[in-house]
Amino acid sequence: MSVVYPRYLHILHRGLVLIRQACQCGDVRRAEAIADALHNLPLALERPGELAQFPEIYLAPLVQLYPDLAELLGEAEGQSDQLPNGNAP
Repeated sequence: MSVVYPRYLHILHRGLVLIRQACQCGDVRRAEAIADALHNLPLALERPGELAQFPEIYLAPLVQLYPDLAELLGEAEGQSDQLPNGNAP
């Protein structure tokens, strides 16, 4: 498994948790925005060219809407301390 995959699997996991939290708070628009960005991730993982563009195409617009989600973009770009060696936290 590529070192990149654990990073993106963690992003997917974190996104699902964030969707659940948004739903519990009744913030359907936030949940929808996160789901809309992350539902593209499994296909992108199968296509390296698309995976390289995933942060810019899907996560950057999400962070524009919800700046508090910048951790997802930072992690995708390898700027997060959460997975320094590509290992799960």
